[in-house]
Amino acid sequence: RWASRARMAHLGYVCRMAVSAHQELVSGRMRDRVASLIHEHGNIEAASDYALGCGNEPQMALQIVGSLMLYFKAHGAYAFGKRLCERALAKAPSQRTRLLCLALTCQGVIGLTIDNRPWVGDVLQQDVTIAQEVGDQRLQADASVNLAL
Repeated sequence: RWASRARMAHLGYVCRMAVSAHQELVSGRMRDRVASLIHEHGNIEAASDYALGCGNEPQMALQIVGSLMLYFKAHGAYAFGKRLCERALAKAPSQRTRLLCLALTCQGVIGLTIDNRPWVGDVLQQDVTIAQEVGDQRLQADASVNLAL
């Protein structure tokens, strides 16, 4: 039980760290935040794996990857980001949520950057549709811009 509580606390910490990192990346503190996140790959991966496994918190895995999209792009950690996105999206619940939209944005942006295959347009179109459904105008604008690329 103690180990389970510790892993859940770790997952919560990493999720909060990812959300905070996103806020810092968009507010102009990109260089410092990227430098600090480079050392967190093991923690990020362990938390994401726990969320998708024993932790049974797939929404938190979506939050982590969606929040770290700018980091993956700024640092060039595309393989790491792609792997985390694929895992999170494979176990995502069927609900079409804001967190699913964030993870699809991440997958689409990474796809545009590393291999711009036809599937990328499908992912980004789904992203736009979900953003419209959840009524998040900022996500809808971001998704539409990515789709236009």
